[in-house]
Amino acid sequence: MIYYFYMFTTHIFLFLVSLSVIWFFSGLIIEATHRVAQRFNQSSFTAAFFILGFLTSISEISVAINSTINKTPQVSAGNIVGASFLVILFIIPLLAIVGNKIHLKNTLNEAQLLIALIIIALPTFFLLDGAITVDEGLACLIMYAVLPYSIHKVSSMTSKKVVQEVEQELMHTKHTTDLDIIKILLAGGCIFIAGYILVEEVVFFAEIFKVPSSIIGLLILSIGTNIPEITVAIRAILKSKSDIAFGNYLGSATANTLIFGFLAIANGPFTIHSSGFKLTAILIVIGFTLLFFFAKSKNVLSKKEASVLISIYIAFFIIQAVSLFMLVNN
Repeated sequence: MIYYFYMFTTHIFLFLVSLSVIWFFSGLIIEATHRVAQRFNQSSFTAAFFILGFLTSISEISVAINSTINKTPQVSAGNIVGASFLVILFIIPLLAIVGNKIHLKNTLNEAQLLIALIIIALPTFFLLDGAITVDEGLACLIMYAVLPYSIHKVSSMTSKKVVQEVEQELMHTKHTTDLDIIKILLAGGCIFIAGYILVEEVVFFAEIFKVPSSIIGLLILSIGTNIPEITVAIRAILKSKSDIAFGNYLGSATANTLIFGFLAIANGPFTIHSSGFKLTAILIVIGFTLLFFFAKSKNVLSKKEASVLISIYIAFFIIQAVSLFMLVNN
């Protein structure tokens, strides 16, 4: 009995430590990219949207790579869907609620926002039949590639500037030193190792409680890997930069679909427990549709509108938590 208690608490400890490592090191990267985003104006929004959005998905990338190594892509698939759902229906509404509202006039227009939301929703609908194919992975990559072509302000010079400024922010200096490079590589290595341990622990708890690992990824892991985004979102509110954060986090959610595409291609056809994603798909349709019409109305996401969106996420979390509890006790 003591042995099993020790083993169980050890796994909980490893799970929490790995989450903390990802929170700390990915938080450094996210804070740096967010500071760069604050310095960008409307003409360079596109580069910030794609490059900074991709960098803020560092946690999901780590989990995807390690899920592939561990041959448990279901963990990453659930995490990606849950992370995108959290960003759109919790983090972005949180920006509007605490910051009173978000102005959207300097971000994406109606058509671009619609395309972005469709791209973000794709992985969830591909999971509904319980089988992921290489073709669906390719479809995610193709759809993601459509978005840059729908935005006419992409500039290679701007993209280069974004990369340079992110590099300077991460290293806190305009001149790269060997020590700076070592620090960045060390941070990346820590995130990778923590991601590996995290995937291992998710699989362990899934086997112990006899629940699908994808559901743990959808409900619990997605919150853990998005703690840095939530932290930076709150800081953005305090500094009255919620408008910039909206575009940054929307870019992060679309980048998750790109990660999902590579996950499907790298792992080949694989199956997944689809029951938890049916409710997710329904709420995504409702929540994303509401967000689109809210944004379309006055180019503003108001506090009241954001409250509606965040209530959808709360309902999702409660229902999924109850379902997970019932699975554990069956």
